[in-house]
Amino acid sequence: MNFLKTSLLNMLRGLLIGALMSMLTMIFIGHPIQVTPGDLSAMLIMSALIGFLSMLFNIENLPFKAALPIHFILTAVIVFVTNYLRKDLFSPIFRLFIIYIVIYAGVWLLLGIWQYLDVQRINSYIKKRQKKSGK
Repeated sequence: MNFLKTSLLNMLRGLLIGALMSMLTMIFIGHPIQVTPGDLSAMLIMSALIGFLSMLFNIENLPFKAALPIHFILTAVIVFVTNYLRKDLFSPIFRLFIIYIVIYAGVWLLLGIWQYLDVQRINSYIKKRQKKSGK
């Protein structure tokens, strides 16, 4: 049951991040894009798969330095296959590769900030609690 719950939470996180990144990409792409319901469905499925793939980072025996390139490559495969199946939604391929690199780095930057803020919030809570208890 824990695997199922973790999978669903990672897929949901992937959906949220993917939706945000898709909208930002369309805003900054530079020319109007007509997005069909099929395109949206493909992007949602792609985002959920990438979220599921992020479970690589939860494997205890797999160091982060090994998980990151595996995640990068498998995520690229998912993105490029989705783009191909959707009739080159983002083309030419070199442009898609640049977009992919920027989005991948941007997502990691945002996740790093998010994690940093969480740690700061938790540390602040611990300090307040320690002051209350007189330690």
